[in-house]
Amino acid sequence: METEIVKWEGFVLKKIKEDNVSVHVEENILEFLDSIDIEGKSVIDGGGSIGVYALVFSYSVGNSGRVYCYEMQGVIYDLCKENIELNKRKNIVCFNLALTDKTGDNIGYTA
Repeated sequence: METEIVKWEGFVLKKIKEDNVSVHVEENILEFLDSIDIEGKSVIDGGGSIGVYALVFSYSVGNSGRVYCYEMQGVIYDLCKENIELNKRKNIVCFNLALTDKTGDNIGYTA
């Protein structure tokens, strides 16, 4: 698997080269985060992918808040963990799990 480093909005992100993984956050989500006070709160990022939203949420909740990020695909989870470390974020906890009420090996979309 070949990876590349990209920069986005002050973040450093490692992603799979030539993959269509999104490295942006929808403008309406940024506007929403600006309109609410979640500093010191906990946020769940279900389906964390490479960690883009977790990183954004990390700044919104501040050092006293927590982001719980869930990514079920092992390779993508590894990239998410690397991106959290690359950006020196200490308030994100990442899990290699799916959020579901199902059990088994075929519980979600995998590309």
